Amino acid sequence: MPGLGTSFGRGGATTAQQDLANADCILIEGSSMAEAHPVGFRWVMKAKEQGATIIHVDPRFSRTSALADIWVPIRAGSDIVFLGGLINHLIEYELYFREYVVHYTNASCILSDEYRDPEDNGDGYFSGWNPEKRAYEGDSWLYKGGDLSRPQRDLTLQDPQCVFQKLKRHFSRYTPEMVEKVCGIPPDLFHKVAHALAAASGPERTAAVCYAVGWTQHSKGVQIIRAAAILQLLLGNIGRPGGGILALRGHASIQGSTDIPTLYDILPGYLSMPRKGDETLQQYFDKYTKKTGLWAHYPEYMVSTLKAYYGKRATAQNDFGYGWLPKLTGNHSFFEYLYDMLDGKMEGMFLMGQNPAVGAPNSRLQRKALSKLKWLVVRDMVEIESANFWRESPEIDRGELKTEEIETEVFFFPAAGHAEKEGAFTNTQRLLQWRQKAVDPPGDCRSDAWFMHQLALRLIAKANASNDPLDEPLRAVDWWYPEDELGDPRMEAVLAEINGWYTDPQSHADEIVFGLDRDGKPHHASQVNGFAELKSDGSTACGCWIYSGVLGRDGVNKANARKSRDYLGHGWGFAWPADRRIIYNRASARPDGRPWSERKKLVWWDSEKWTGIDVPGFVKGKPPDYEPEIGAEGLDAIPGDAPFILHEDGLGWLYVPKGLQDGPFPTHYEPLESPVSNELYSRDTNPAEHWFARRENRFAPPGDPRFPYVLTTYRLTEHHTAGGMSRFLSHLSELQPAMFAEISPELARELHIKNGDYVCIVSLRSAIEARALVSRRIRPLQLNGRTVHQVAVPYHFGTAGLVQGGAANDLLTISGEPNVTIMEAKALTCNIVPGRLPRGPAFIEFLNKYAPQSGPTVLHPEEPPVDAGTSGGGHATEGKD
Repeated sequence: MPGLGTSFGRGGATTAQQDLANADCILIEGSSMAEAHPVGFRWVMKAKEQGATIIHVDPRFSRTSALADIWVPIRAGSDIVFLGGLINHLIEYELYFREYVVHYTNASCILSDEYRDPEDNGDGYFSGWNPEKRAYEGDSWLYKGGDLSRPQRDLTLQDPQCVFQKLKRHFSRYTPEMVEKVCGIPPDLFHKVAHALAAASGPERTAAVCYAVGWTQHSKGVQIIRAAAILQLLLGNIGRPGGGILALRGHASIQGSTDIPTLYDILPGYLSMPRKGDETLQQYFDKYTKKTGLWAHYPEYMVSTLKAYYGKRATAQNDFGYGWLPKLTGNHSFFEYLYDMLDGKMEGMFLMGQNPAVGAPNSRLQRKALSKLKWLVVRDMVEIESANFWRESPEIDRGELKTEEIETEVFFFPAAGHAEKEGAFTNTQRLLQWRQKAVDPPGDCRSDAWFMHQLALRLIAKANASNDPLDEPLRAVDWWYPEDELGDPRMEAVLAEINGWYTDPQSHADEIVFGLDRDGKPHHASQVNGFAELKSDGSTACGCWIYSGVLGRDGVNKANARKSRDYLGHGWGFAWPADRRIIYNRASARPDGRPWSERKKLVWWDSEKWTGIDVPGFVKGKPPDYEPEIGAEGLDAIPGDAPFILHEDGLGWLYVPKGLQDGPFPTHYEPLESPVSNELYSRDTNPAEHWFARRENRFAPPGDPRFPYVLTTYRLTEHHTAGGMSRFLSHLSELQPAMFAEISPELARELHIKNGDYVCIVSLRSAIEARALVSRRIRPLQLNGRTVHQVAVPYHFGTAGLVQGGAANDLLTISGEPNVTIMEAKALTCNIVPGRLPRGPAFIEFLNKYAPQSGPTVLHPEEPPVDAGTSGGGHATEGKD
């Protein structure tokens, strides 16, 4: 997430999980960590045993809440108001860590005179909004003078154009009273949290923040996490023991799949994917290379990546194969592909590690989209809903789809389980660990690596037999991996390429190192010892620069290390970058290089070099009083007291001058569906949001009486994601045997529902059936004198497996947060109708009764209504725009 000042990329954690034990306070919000991440939660309990205060902010009272010192019930989708209230509290009462803030953040930086804040006119827009493009043009967000590397600063924080004064004004209306009005949190409970966090600040104390998809899956998800980053920077908790922000990731390698991405818009190590217009490598470098900071080495990282892709075919004369890379021409996210499927523009799809028929938003529409494909390849351990939708889906039962009319040819490939394959995976704290294979997979089951390897070999063979210029990129790929007896690529060879090596073996021929040649024999092409050795002249190849160092010239696979030697876990696995367990740890020392305190020391200046418990995240020999010369570039331009070396100014960004699509400060907007209007601004929803407007993907307007309840989704400990690995197992199915909806006793009385009764949950997209779980774990909220009820449903159920139930994601909308195109799954609206859901054709009649599928709607809040029955229909009006 650009500009956090706390991570390399999308969700990169800033601290080691075990370091949570060193926290004096832990705020868990956007996650039920005890249920969804029970192994990592042991360190939260360790901190509590040592006296830490544990705070859990969540719409539901869960197992995490039961173990916390403070539970704060909150309206789903209102997190920025709560966090903004905490920010305002710290500033108003001067409880922030001033020395840290002045020296280590951009609080003192002077902003452009053209910058305008939503508080200036109350409409919810920053300066630079282009209504025709429905996007911001961010030139007015830059520092004064436009130079991000050497900004003008006022260390007194008094200049009215400095970041601190703008921050103060921006959050001034986020008062405890506003928090109560918007979030439903009483002022006394708010102050209890504020006091606990403020007490965990300063030289002697730190607090940590943990979040998961309860923060990310929103129309302003990046900005929620930005608000947490601002809070932690004000408290001085970034880069210090027991501090940081921990992005809690899912199963084994979710972090790895963003580091070495399955995402369409980035390359390995968070390098930007080239876009149309970036026609030459130099144009690409001109766009993305920074003059100062670590990103000044962009050419080294990118050229080494190209050399890993294309090997000897990548030369300086052909831009190292840059022309073979595809160029983005727009939003190529999964949701765009979905609509292409629906419109007959996409013939086939490979589906691996995903089950959109249950796990994707508006999954009723997802299943219909799959029926439009000519072919579909599904790789999974069991026959999931996305593989049998043509035979057993709710749409088949209702007559919306007919098996005999679906032409999609489904190819099901049985996949190996995690114990049946070897290789590295990356966990929630950026830690690469090596998995040994326990047993061979049964029968025809094969690993993901086997499938991709064998597919690549076949595609490259076809390209080599072709003269079509479109096949040239495939002909250029350097695909060389040796195989084991099952045909799997040898994963240590893959890891060696990811780590990086010198492309001239003779340059290090005297050093015997780990690696395999194309015959599977040891070779002497020297591994690089880390990303600092990468070059832009083609002499190094590296599959992912941030992972570089996991295999060095000593030949040791550090991901396979199993001897922890300190409380940060050094010696157990390898944490990127450079085995650093806490990112930006230069901030753990005072500006003069001494530890803030003996109790919280991590790295420090010993008069000659940076040293300490962790691997220092700073140039080793750069003294604290170092001042760069005018015109200095790269890391030479970062002062000795500027810890945030990924930023051009070396500072933690309270304010993001460049890189975000929806504003330099977090701002409260209502969810795309909400029972109320925005109390802070005339603008209800995030202006830059991608609505993916379509007749089958409509949105209810604010306060729509048909959908009066807040709907949120969550996960269960007993089930795993879309259920493919848990609903087919008898013991887990017995523990959670049916889909249910959690509602309060007050709402149950109002609707005459008893615990265990069948209910129908209805949204504008679909309706599902569930059993009612009437529980005090979810409670009514008072919002500005109005009672608002919330409904919480798990999302693991579907039509396949030993236990079945309605798919919660049938109810959701397809939408795209402006920065990362994630859907809003944690805050929508719904209705509850007591009784069973009609089956067969009667379902459509029921849905039209409670959620009419025709009628007035609009494409966008700024466009006039159209009839939803037409092909152009989109989402419902926001109301006030």
